[in-house]
Amino acid sequence: KAVHKVKAKRMSDALDEIGVSGLDYFKSDLEGIDGLVLRDARQHIAGAAVVQAELRFMPAYEGEPHFDETVAYMRGQDFEVLHLTNENWRYATRHRDHMARGRTVFADTVFVKNIDTYLSLQGRSTEAVVRYCLACGVSGNANYAEFILEKHKELVPCDLVAALVNYLIPKARFGQPQFAKTRLGHVAMS
Repeated sequence: KAVHKVKAKRMSDALDEIGVSGLDYFKSDLEGIDGLVLRDARQHIAGAAVVQAELRFMPAYEGEPHFDETVAYMRGQDFEVLHLTNENWRYATRHRDHMARGRTVFADTVFVKNIDTYLSLQGRSTEAVVRYCLACGVSGNANYAEFILEKHKELVPCDLVAALVNYLIPKARFGQPQFAKTRLGHVAMS
């Protein structure tokens, strides 16, 4: 087997080098070190709306944090778990091909900053609500984004709400337009 040495760099150092002081959306999928990276990049993600990371229920490496440890850490930073997509591995048993589940090994975990905390950090403004909702949409959580738009409708003009909802709704299949009516009374078409 060939061995290739690569120079590693801490996430916080890499972000500092390119002049990034804060992020709205941060995604990490680093085969077991996601929890460590989130701790290292804490000052860069402190004001983020959404943080997405692959967290393991069964750590594979020495020093790798368990799912629960990272969730507790993120809750301490005022992030909440919004969504989990878990990966189950089936044990090597004789009938495993006929069985639906095995053991949950890891989960792609989407955290959102508590909206009130986010708005106090970023300022209660149209821009802050829009950035928060766009970060939620990018992470695949458009329903939550729409909920936040409705919750903070006093900060976002109706025409902008309609445009954002239109952006957030997945495109209809086969070229047919998809309509959605929000509780704000706007009709959006995508």
